[in-house]
Amino acid sequence: MSQEGLSALLIPQGPVLGAVGAYDWSGGLTLYQTSNRDPEFINISSTLKDMNNSYLGYSSQPVRFNGRNGLVVGAPRYDHIGKVVYFENEALSGEWLLKMEAVGEQVGSYFGATLCPVDLNQDTSTDLVLVGAPMYYDATAGGRVHICLVKVRDSWVYEAGNK
Repeated sequence: MSQEGLSALLIPQGPVLGAVGAYDWSGGLTLYQTSNRDPEFINISSTLKDMNNSYLGYSSQPVRFNGRNGLVVGAPRYDHIGKVVYFENEALSGEWLLKMEAVGEQVGSYFGATLCPVDLNQDTSTDLVLVGAPMYYDATAGGRVHICLVKVRDSWVYEAGNK
């Protein structure tokens, strides 16, 4: 029931598949490493108990912040408002650790359902991440795109704009 493959991407370590149904629908990612090691499951449900039914892995994208490679992952059902998290692979331990997160603002908006990393100046570093909230609604428009950027080391600031 993990629904593996809802999102998919390829990173240097190997293919990554989103598995939104794993661990009471808290979700996560499975990394099938190109080396002969067993697949690795990346999630945060063991450390954050409020992740049940969050659908982590619904969307995923590779990013590069401050010279370090990582993964941005959407959890659009987190606390009914959605969340996007950033995992980074620690060089020494090889473990994927949660480094940053951004939480949506409207119930039912599905914040994090889609993700798009953007390198504005083409220096191979991700300058911002567009985060879709397709079910967002206000009196004038439906759907919203949030612009998340790294303002200071290891924290996100985001602004919203209508589609």
